[in-house]
Amino acid sequence: FRSVWIYRSVRALETLLKSPRLEAQGSPPPSGKVSILVPAKNEEANIQACVESLLAQDYPDFELIVINDNSTDRTRDILLSLGAKPADQTFSKAPKLRYVDSPPAPAGWTGKNHALACGVPFASGDWLLFTDADTQHKPGALSASLAFMEKRGLVLLTLVPKCLAHGFWEILVQPVAMAMMGLWFPIQKINDPANKAYFGNGQYLFMHRRAYEAAGGHTAVKGEFLEDFALFKKTKQAGLPCAVAVGTDFFGTRMYDTFMRMWRGWRSR
Repeated sequence: FRSVWIYRSVRALETLLKSPRLEAQGSPPPSGKVSILVPAKNEEANIQACVESLLAQDYPDFELIVINDNSTDRTRDILLSLGAKPADQTFSKAPKLRYVDSPPAPAGWTGKNHALACGVPFASGDWLLFTDADTQHKPGALSASLAFMEKRGLVLLTLVPKCLAHGFWEILVQPVAMAMMGLWFPIQKINDPANKAYFGNGQYLFMHRRAYEAAGGHTAVKGEFLEDFALFKKTKQAGLPCAVAVGTDFFGTRMYDTFMRMWRGWRSR
C-alpha cells in the first residue's frame, strides 16, 4: 500500500514538473481589456484579500466585477468599504471595482453559474477571467497569463494554483490532495489538441470573449457543478486552442479552512 502511494506521489510530481509554467513578464503593453469576474457568496473571510490582490495587478487595462450572490454575511459591506460601485450605474469615469447583486438562481441553475451569468453582461473586456473569492493573486498574474496565451495562440487558459494552507491539518492534507489531482488529469494529454482529455479549474479560468460566447457561456452549462470542466470541454471540442499551466508562482487558493470542510470537499470530488 505504501509503495502504491509513493509511486502515485512521484507520478504527480513528475506531471507538475513537465507541465508548462507561467513566467514573470514585467508590465507589458495592453493586448486587450480584461474583465475579472468573481462570484462571492458569504465570503467575508476571503473577499478583501482577494479583491486587493486583483486590484494590485500590473496589467494596464482591466476591470474587476464582483457578483454578490445573495450573501447573508458582511461580503457586500466589505465590497462597499473597498470602494466598489454598482455595475448597473453610469459614471463619468468607469470605476476599476464594481459589484452586482445577483437574484436567487432559478430552477435548473447552480448558484455560481447564475451569478457569473449575471455579471458577464456588465463586462466590457475582450478577455474574461473567472476566478474565485478564496484566491489570492500576485501583481504579475494577469500579465503572465496573457503573455502565455498570446505566445501559444490560446483562447482559454486554466491554471493549477499554489496551495495556501494554515494549521496542521491543512498543511498535512491540502498540498498532497491537490498534487494528486495530476494523476486523474494528466496535463500533457489535456494540452494535446488531438487528445480528448479535458480539465478546468474554476478558480482561474481565462477565456477570450469570442471563445466564451462560442461555448454558449454559463447559460450552456447552467446546471453543471463542474462548469469549468464543461466550458473547457466545449472549447476544446470546437477545435479552439486551450491549455492548462502551472500558476503556483502567481496565484493560490485556500480551498477549505477546517478539517470537516476538507473531508466533505475532497470526498465529493
